[in-house]
Amino acid sequence: MKYSTDGCILEKSKFGIQINDKEFDKFLLEKFRNLKSLEDYKKYPAIIKIEIEILGNEVVEDAQEISVPQVSKMVDKKEMVVE
Repeated sequence: MKYSTDGCILEKSKFGIQINDKEFDKFLLEKFRNLKSLEDYKKYPAIIKIEIEILGNEVVEDAQEISVPQVSKMVDKKEMVVE
């Protein structure tokens, strides 16, 4: 499984991280649907690579005011475009 996007909105609070207004764990479950098939409270071996690049120091007050490219790809055996 692999997911990448050329742009998104990342928000940090004392409660956690949100990506495009979704809590990080919900974001992962949405993008990697096969994670939902794993049993709750079980531990699975995995290799996880996370890379985040902050695009400048400017804080975005209203996400509607900026243009974020919606070019993204999810790869899981076959490649498909996710918008």
